[in-house]
Amino acid sequence: MALELLRSEFTKVANQIDSGLFVMSKIMLLLREHIHMHIYYDQDLSHAQTDALFRSIDDEESRLAQKRKLTPMEAKVYSNHFAVVLFSDGSFTFKRDLDKIEQAAKHCGYVYLLSNTALDKVEVLAKYCQKDVIEKSFDDLKNYISMKRLSTHNTETTGAKLFCAFLALIVASEI
Repeated sequence: MALELLRSEFTKVANQIDSGLFVMSKIMLLLREHIHMHIYYDQDLSHAQTDALFRSIDDEESRLAQKRKLTPMEAKVYSNHFAVVLFSDGSFTFKRDLDKIEQAAKHCGYVYLLSNTALDKVEVLAKYCQKDVIEKSFDDLKNYISMKRLSTHNTETTGAKLFCAFLALIVASEI
């Protein structure tokens, strides 16, 4: 919905932040809170996702062409990109659902980020890109360094244990 309103404005030079990367930001009201919505469009990502989408559709079509019968559950899976008519004996007919495919292709290359802070659109993207490193670090803390539970009973031992764990995390990250 928001994308449809902004689609024609996206690829203007004023919205370009890098080669082939465009962004538009809007403030919207969501559940009585002001939310900063940043919509990024990456031309390279769009081409890659569109190619992957059509390869996937071609693969699904070849699998459908080889089948003689479908269950209702299988028909539902294939209905994302195909109009499947299922008969009572399990036989079926199918054809590409061009409207659904067009809808899927329209979203290729777009990334939506919502924020409750007034960060710049470039800062929001940088923080989002750091998210993976942070998540992996917490995973290392929990699994590799065995910090699932603190099992401490006072503030001093909790602080000391966290300090040691973060030192171990720094060493593990460097390795």
